[in-house]
Amino acid sequence: MRQGSLVLAAAACLIAGCGGQGSTSDSSTSIDDVTDQASLDKLVEAAKEEGQVVWYTSVPSERADEIAKMFTAEYDIEVVVQRSGGEDLLQKFLLEEEAGRVQNDVLTLSDPAAFISLKQDDVLTCFVPRNFDSVLEYARDDDGCWIATRMNAYVIAYNTKEVTDPPTGFDDLLDPKFAGDLAYINPSFSSGSLIVTAGLANDKGWEWFEQLAESKPFVVKGNNDTMQTVVTGERGIATFVNSTYVSEAKAEGQPVEWVFPEDGIYLIPAPSAVIAEAPHPAAGKLLADFLLTDEVQQVMVDDGNYAAMEDFPAPEGQPEIDEMKRLEVDYDKLAGESKDVRDQFSSTVESAS
Repeated sequence: MRQGSLVLAAAACLIAGCGGQGSTSDSSTSIDDVTDQASLDKLVEAAKEEGQVVWYTSVPSERADEIAKMFTAEYDIEVVVQRSGGEDLLQKFLLEEEAGRVQNDVLTLSDPAAFISLKQDDVLTCFVPRNFDSVLEYARDDDGCWIATRMNAYVIAYNTKEVTDPPTGFDDLLDPKFAGDLAYINPSFSSGSLIVTAGLANDKGWEWFEQLAESKPFVVKGNNDTMQTVVTGERGIATFVNSTYVSEAKAEGQPVEWVFPEDGIYLIPAPSAVIAEAPHPAAGKLLADFLLTDEVQQVMVDDGNYAAMEDFPAPEGQPEIDEMKRLEVDYDKLAGESKDVRDQFSSTVESAS
């Protein structure tokens, strides 16, 4: 089935002229599937001619820079990293794409729904890296148009000095005793928070958010800012935050702890995709391939994220994927409702805070 879908994807890309522009476009767009050393060598040669790759990513800054250095050391190709919140990056990319001035080659953010929409709009290049078959099935597009780089577990975090009886599940967060002590990541900035918000709205209804609004949560820009809010004690509890940020704070000896909600876990794929009009199409494909090497996947695990590939252990102190209750999100539905979710959250929660 995989080969059939790849033939269709390759044909579609040839018709649409996918793969960007430049002197290496013909050689790079012909490589839609890295199947052997010869195809990898050909891709490396084309990427080296381009000499640079631009990566828009929501991977934490230090980790993104580390991966960029690893890639440069391996291939002697410069990586220009632009890091921000997922929704912020998505809007930047969409504005550039609409203007016909695409600046990046690879896009990485925690929003599968966004990539479903981007695929429908024909702005992605379908490309299958070497380790495609090892990626969790629900964390990849069948045609290779987007493939998860890591998996983000969204947990409750709290300051152990400020909170002695932490919430254990979603409804506990609505307890009046936590009023004025909650932080919530803005889904208009963070794609991960957008997914969690959409999932909760589906599972609990917007009535849950109406009750949350009564507690006057502090709506914070992103994961890093949210954890800083909890670490300093400005707010005692982060309603949901990417576990990698909690893992990092714990490793630094900060007074924080996590709760894996008894209701279940939103385990969100963070896809990467090569952009159809990428200025450096071959280098973009090579970076996409590199993100699924064992070395990079281990970096993700060491940083507190779950690997996108099977047979990697869970991050230290966190449950294995098959031991947790993974909450489903309808990404196809969300692909057409993202703006509605952001607007509803703003009118329900932000306006009341």
